[in-house]
Amino acid sequence: MILDSLPAAATNGRLVTNLTRRPAIRIDGLIVADNRGRGLVLQTMDVVVERCAIQGCTGAGIHRVCDASDFYESSGTTKVRIANNTLTGVNQGAVVGSAAFTRAAIAIAAELDNQLAPAGSHSQIDLVGNTIRDTARSAIHVGSAFQTNIIGNV
Repeated sequence: MILDSLPAAATNGRLVTNLTRRPAIRIDGLIVADNRGRGLVLQTMDVVVERCAIQGCTGAGIHRVCDASDFYESSGTTKVRIANNTLTGVNQGAVVGSAAFTRAAIAIAAELDNQLAPAGSHSQIDLVGNTIRDTARSAIHVGSAFQTNIIGNV
């Protein structure tokens, strides 16, 4: 890609993301069972995951992550809705990396230089009415975010 100009903050060593072409995700009624790894790994903006059943995954059931440490993939996100899902027996085994934010049934975070990135990487996050059972670690972890609503999850 050739750009005519870059913002002053885009200095050597900074990551630049083209946000003009990105997919939106709508997942409704999906069943994910017995996956050796994470159930859903979401790496885009404008995400809706509703009425899904995720069970028996060794990693997180739903993982929204952006990484500026090891893989340098995905930007931060806005507009994520994870609602009315059932997660059972997830995150019983595998842990991705050593960071605590990967150890939840629903995990949303950003990594920068192998640490949790500061708030602002993600925004407009709604986690509503999800049922989480039989997880060996945390039910929900949200980091690197602001404008977050966590309502009615059990």
